[in-house]
Amino acid sequence: MKLTTEQRLELAVKTIQDALTTVWEDNGNVMADAVRDSVVLSLSKITGLTTKEIEKKVERAIEDAQ
Repeated sequence: MKLTTEQRLELAVKTIQDALTTVWEDNGNVMADAVRDSVVLSLSKITGLTTKEIEKKVERAIEDAQ
């Protein structure tokens, strides 16, 4: 399903809001993985890239930041 520009923007805003308002329980371990997976899936839908492509970009960004 191809998203319209408006749908992609709405999904991006919702994803950011969800990630920022998550209750971090269990020392953040379980929830961090769930939030990461949710954001990767949303970015895949927004960009049209596969989840594997998004994960590679995230890993590269983490490496570059360190």
